[in-house]
Amino acid sequence: MAEAPKVINMKRRHNKAAVKARQMGAPPASRLETVTPPSWDSVIDARIQERFAAFEKRLEQSLDGLQARLEQALASSGRRETGWQDGPWASVFSLLEGVGTTTELLSTIREAGALVIDRLQDLGFVTVLAETITNVATHVPSDVDEFGYDQEFEDKLRPLVEFLYYKWWRVEMTGVEHIPDYGRVLLVSNHSGTLPFDGAMIKFGIRELHPAHRIARILMHDLFNSFPVIGPILCKAGAVRACHENGEKLLRRDHLTMVFPEGAKGTGKYFKNRYKLERFGRGGFVQLAARCQAPIVPVCVVGAEEIYPILENWTVVAKLFNLPYFPITPTFPWLGLLGLIPLPSKWYIDIGEPIRYDHLSPEDLNDDFLMDNLGNEVRQQIQQMIHNRLKQRRSVWRG
Repeated sequence: MAEAPKVINMKRRHNKAAVKARQMGAPPASRLETVTPPSWDSVIDARIQERFAAFEKRLEQSLDGLQARLEQALASSGRRETGWQDGPWASVFSLLEGVGTTTELLSTIREAGALVIDRLQDLGFVTVLAETITNVATHVPSDVDEFGYDQEFEDKLRPLVEFLYYKWWRVEMTGVEHIPDYGRVLLVSNHSGTLPFDGAMIKFGIRELHPAHRIARILMHDLFNSFPVIGPILCKAGAVRACHENGEKLLRRDHLTMVFPEGAKGTGKYFKNRYKLERFGRGGFVQLAARCQAPIVPVCVVGAEEIYPILENWTVVAKLFNLPYFPITPTFPWLGLLGLIPLPSKWYIDIGEPIRYDHLSPEDLNDDFLMDNLGNEVRQQIQQMIHNRLKQRRSVWRG
């Protein structure tokens, strides 16, 4: 709409010039070469073409950067394991490692997507998904707590979560013995993966491997709580809106509670910044744990950064839907729904020893500077756990 005044002003200037020319004895405009102002449609068409040209240029630059980043990621993934060529993922890995020029990249991604689909079918994903959908569709809520948690509903999600844990990401969890068998505990973990799959895998692994089969309650960011489908499912599966009041309620009722201090900044970080922890707020989780006399158990997740490598953030779309980020990945949105399939990276979840803050006084809890420093200490410990795991990892895909 900003172009309309420009066209009107051009017409006015043209008319004034014609009048001035007649006053100076110039021949009529019909005898001169007629200068016709651009039409409204031509102005709009030119503007659209200009924007499309700019978009195509940015897209080409993104693809060029994508090729370099993929090659760098694959080159730094480490040595190949003996006999890896005969593994179930051999065709996918070999194709990814054979990426050539930019012009070959999109076709390579499509081929990789087709191989991933074949692998999903081989692993029985369609059967698992159908079973999970049937379980959810036929579920009748019975016993729900004040936060909406329905344990029977969570149990009916097990086929899909179990598939992701054991077959897709082949998760290995260590240090589960550091979680007490009972009583209030605050799990503090790094956050990544665009969607909150890391919380689901931690929750499932603890319930599966812990001697007491403890059920973790996740403090969920408002971003995921507001999603039409994901939000209600996470709520019924035990997630609770993240705020100090809800966290204190859970801990004082002796729940195993999980928090991700990075928030949406963690799940939305660029691939180039993977495994570099964002700021852990201002130490509010330390204050929460100390006030409730609950130990903090640090947790690190390695592998989730690669499931949706974020290359760019489409801020225009993000603002349109009031989201903190709208990810552009190697497969999304280029491949449509196929681009929503997470890549099959190898996951590790390491759980550290408990950290207690029972010695802090009420005055200490109100010292914002102290809380911030203690929060940074926990952040540094988790960052060190991540570095230790990355040193041991030989491959993004095979571990």
